[in-house]
Amino acid sequence: MANPELKHGDQQPKSQSKIKTSRLSWLWSEYSVVIAFLLIYVVAAIMNPRFIEMNNQINILMQVSIIGIIALGMTVVMLSGGIDLSVGSVLAFVGVVTVLALNASGSIIVAVIVAFSVGALAGCLNGLMVAKGKIASFIATLGMMAAAW
Repeated sequence: MANPELKHGDQQPKSQSKIKTSRLSWLWSEYSVVIAFLLIYVVAAIMNPRFIEMNNQINILMQVSIIGIIALGMTVVMLSGGIDLSVGSVLAFVGVVTVLALNASGSIIVAVIVAFSVGALAGCLNGLMVAKGKIASFIATLGMMAAAW
């Protein structure tokens, strides 16, 4: 039986449901994390109306900010083909040294300078071990993780 929609040499026409399915699958594959985040956000807001209050939103953003900054740095490391296992231990070590510097000096500026210095020193040691020492990043940062712990 001849199909009047087909021209000579054409394949079967795409049905509307296949086009919609392909668009939905593309949407899901590209934005699944955003969709899941929005779904969790809406469910949390429905379960507890205080979730969407401004004070709670600011509190959540403050708690997530440190992890977000570290995640940005880890993204660069992983895109370059490396891995850094020492991030958490160095973060904790820098926090402890910063509090000790703050208690000893009483100055926030001195504590921040100490924090940047200790963090930069740990990163520099990791970088030197990997770049100049030709040690695999997994091993070098595993050693730094043990040293900072």
